[in-house]
Amino acid sequence: MSGPLEQIVIWHRLVPPTRPERDRPELLAQWCDRVETLFLSAGADLIARIGSSLALCFEATELSQAVELCLRTLDDADADQSLAGGGLPATLGVAFGELDTRNKRVIGATIDRAQLLANRARRGELVVDATMRELIGSNYLFSRSVGGGAAALRGAAIDRKNPRRSECRNAIAHLQTPGVARPITAALQPLKQAIDDASTSRFFLLRGPAGSGARSWMDSLLEMHPEKRRLRVSATPGRLEPRGALRMALLRQYGNAARVAESLGDAMASVAAGAPIPQSALEESLKEAFQGGAWIEVESPDRLDAVSTASLVKLALEVPTVLVLRERTETPLPSPFDSLQWEEILLPVLRGEDAKALAKELVGKAADDVIQRIATLGGDTAVGVAEAGRMLVASGDLIWNGKGFVWRNSPRSGVRAIPLPKILEERLDGLEDQARRLLEAVCAAPAGAPRLLVAAIAEHDGLTSELRREAASRLRDEGFVTSGNIMEPCSSALRRVVMQQTPPSRRAELFRFVAQAMTNSSVFEGMLAQATIGHYFSQGSNGRDGAESFLRAAEGCIAAGLPDNQRKLSAAAVACCPDPDIRTRAAAIARRQPPDSLSISLEEATSADVAVGALLRGDLGGAEKVLEGAIAAGKDLGAANRLRAMVLMAKGDITGAQAMLDRVPESDEYDVRARLELSRAWLKLHLGEINAAARQALLALALARRSENRRGEAAALHTLAACFRTLGRTDEADAISHAAQ
Repeated sequence: MSGPLEQIVIWHRLVPPTRPERDRPELLAQWCDRVETLFLSAGADLIARIGSSLALCFEATELSQAVELCLRTLDDADADQSLAGGGLPATLGVAFGELDTRNKRVIGATIDRAQLLANRARRGELVVDATMRELIGSNYLFSRSVGGGAAALRGAAIDRKNPRRSECRNAIAHLQTPGVARPITAALQPLKQAIDDASTSRFFLLRGPAGSGARSWMDSLLEMHPEKRRLRVSATPGRLEPRGALRMALLRQYGNAARVAESLGDAMASVAAGAPIPQSALEESLKEAFQGGAWIEVESPDRLDAVSTASLVKLALEVPTVLVLRERTETPLPSPFDSLQWEEILLPVLRGEDAKALAKELVGKAADDVIQRIATLGGDTAVGVAEAGRMLVASGDLIWNGKGFVWRNSPRSGVRAIPLPKILEERLDGLEDQARRLLEAVCAAPAGAPRLLVAAIAEHDGLTSELRREAASRLRDEGFVTSGNIMEPCSSALRRVVMQQTPPSRRAELFRFVAQAMTNSSVFEGMLAQATIGHYFSQGSNGRDGAESFLRAAEGCIAAGLPDNQRKLSAAAVACCPDPDIRTRAAAIARRQPPDSLSISLEEATSADVAVGALLRGDLGGAEKVLEGAIAAGKDLGAANRLRAMVLMAKGDITGAQAMLDRVPESDEYDVRARLELSRAWLKLHLGEINAAARQALLALALARRSENRRGEAAALHTLAACFRTLGRTDEADAISHAAQ
C-alpha cells in the first residue's frame, strides 16, 4: 500500500465475556485466524491484530465484496458452536475514508471510526459509518442508528434479517393484480352497451387522470368479445412516418406482416410493413378488413400522424366502430377528430375507500395500517396505488413473512400521496444494471414494438440472450414490463420517467441502437417505415444516416400519393444534414410533387412572403407547408427556422420556438440580423419579458435603418408598439404604430 488512498476499513471485535473464567483465548485465537484468512484470501490487507480485534482494509473498488464478507463472517460466528451456549459474540465496524500508508505505517481517522463503531455495536451487528451508508444504501437495508458517543459519530446497523434490497424486491411477485375500481367500472358502462350494439358507430372521449384502470377494464371487456377486431393506436416517435400510428397498431395486435395478411389481407399486410400503397387502396382495405365491426382505442390523438388520423376517422364513419379516445382534460381534439359526435366520459379520481379496496386486493392478507398507508401514498389513481405497494416492498418497508406483508420495522413516515413520477424514480433507483439497460431499450422503442425488435436493440447494447432472459424475468417480477405478447412498460408514466432519467449521451446511444435494430428488421423494411428510422438516427446524432432514411421515405410518399408528407420528409432530411448533396436530392424530390396553390405561390413570391402571409391569416398549416417546401427546394435554412419559430409561437409552443431560434446562425448582414432580433423580441413578448422584448425591437429597428429596409423598420416599430400596448401604455403604442404606417 502507498497513499494516502481511500480505503474500506473493517474492524472485527469479539465481545469479551462478563466473567473472566469463561474466557477461552485458544478458541478465540482460532476464530480470528479463520477471519483473517478469509479476508486476506479475498484481497484484503491486514492493518493490525490485537487480541480478538482485527483491523483490515479493502480497496474502494471492492465495496460489495467487503460488505458481503462481513455478513458472511457474522453468519459463521452465529453458527459457531465452540463456546457454551452457541455462537460467537462478534461485531464489525466499517468506515470509508483515506489511509496514510507512508513511512511503513498505516494511520488515519478512518481506522478510529471503524473501531469506535465496532465497540458501539451490539452482538452480531455490522455497523457502517455515514459515508459507507451512502455508498451502499441502494443495495442494503438498515435496522437502527448507532450512536458514537461524545464525538457525535453515528453509524447504521445493517438489518441482518433482511440485509439485501434485491431479496426484498423478489417479494413483489407476491403482490396481486388489483381489479378496476367501482367508480371507473360505473363510468365506463356506456362502452359495454356500445359493444353489445354493433349496428352503428359510437365515439367515446375519455378524459381524466392517466392510470385510472380504464384500459384494464377494456381488456377484460374485449376478452368476452373475441369477434371484435381491435386496434390500440399510439403515436410513432417523431410523428414523421405517414400511417406510422396505424402500422404500429397492426403490429401490436398481430405481431408481424405475415399474421396481418392471414387475418386482414395482403393490402393491410403492406401497410404493416410500411409499403407505399395508394391512400385509396388503404382506405378500401381498411373498410373490407373491419367490415364486421372495429374497436379502436387512441391515446394522445393530438400526437398521431395526419394520415393515420384521417384513415381512422374515415373507417369509423363507414363501418360500425367503437372509437375510444383517451385525452387529458383540457386538451382540444385535433382535426378531423373534432368533427365527430363524441360522448364524453369524465373518469373519476379514486376516493379513500376505493383506493383502500384496491390496496387490499394488491397485498391480500395484511394489517389495516398497511392497506391504509398504501392507499394514502398511492393517491387517486389505480396505477398510483399499485406502484405505491411495489415501492414499499422494493424499498424494504414491507416484507413477505411467508403468510402476508408486514412492516419490516415501522410504517414509512408521511401521510400524503407521493406523486407517481417520484414513486417510479425510487423504484428505479434499486434496479440492477442489466435490468435497467433492458428497460431503457423497451422504453426507447416505439410503442407496440415486437419482442424481436426489443431483443435486437438490447443485443446492440451488449446484452446476450442469457442476460436478456434474466433481465426480462426481473422486470416482469417487479412489475416494470407487461408479460403479454409484447414487452412494453406497464404504464406510459414509466416510459416517460425512464427516458427523462436517461442522460442525453446515453439516450442518443440508445436511439442509435434502435435505428440499427430497425434497419435489420423485416418489420421496418418498407419505404414509409424509413421515416421512423430516420427520426431515431437523427436523435442519435447520426444526421447523415437520418437524412438518407428520410429521403427514402419521401420517395415512398411519391408512390403512395402523399405530397404533404413527401415535402415534410424532404425538409426533415435537409434539417438534420444540410450537406449539398442531400439538399440537391431533397430539392429534386420536392420538384416531383404535383403543383398546388402553395407551389404556385412559391413561383410568384419568396417563400418568406408566402409563409408570413399564411401566418398572418392564421393558416398555420399553410405556413408550415410553405416552409417545408422551401427547405426541400434548397432555400435558406436559417430563414426557414426563424419563420418556423414564429409558427411554433403561434401554436403556443414557446420551448420549441426557442430551440428553433437557437439553431439560426448569426450573420453579418444587417437585414438578416434585424429579422432574427425581431423574432427574438416576439419570443420575449410571449414569455412576458416586456423590457427585454423592447430592447430587441429597438436593436432590430437600428439594424433595419442601417440597411435602409423600410419594411423591416416598420415591422420593428409595430413590435415596439406591441410591447407598449402590453404594458397598458396605449397612447404611446398608437403613436408608434402611426409612425410605422
